[in-house]
Amino acid sequence: MSFELTKEQRWEILNSLPESLRDTIFSGDTSEAITSICQLHDIDDTSIIAKLVGQVLMGLLPPEKIAETIKKRISIIEESLCNTLAIEIQHYILDPVMDDLMILYASEKIEESSIKNDIPAEKKSEPRDTYREKITE
Repeated sequence: MSFELTKEQRWEILNSLPESLRDTIFSGDTSEAITSICQLHDIDDTSIIAKLVGQVLMGLLPPEKIAETIKKRISIIEESLCNTLAIEIQHYILDPVMDDLMILYASEKIEESSIKNDIPAEKKSEPRDTYREKITE
């Protein structure tokens, strides 16, 4: 993420999340999993990994971009290790809440496309009738 959120913005996002995602963010199991994954792979920058996992759980970093973001933030590790870290984060932390993450990121995509096309989100999700018949009298 190229910008930092204020404390108020982070709390606003946290309060809007489903309970399962909030619980995962604040869970001791999550911090233990991050610590274990980092120790297993001799990663000293546990706080960076924890921050990235938090961003994924808050809807700020798509799960599929975590490997490339790890590579950018911790430049001394190789790409294969970044992919391994992403797989383990996915398995131990994200998979249990994947349904809520999919809903969270799907709703963001609808909002983004609505903003780009200047169409309300609720209109965007309705199917469009493309069949047109000439009216004859």
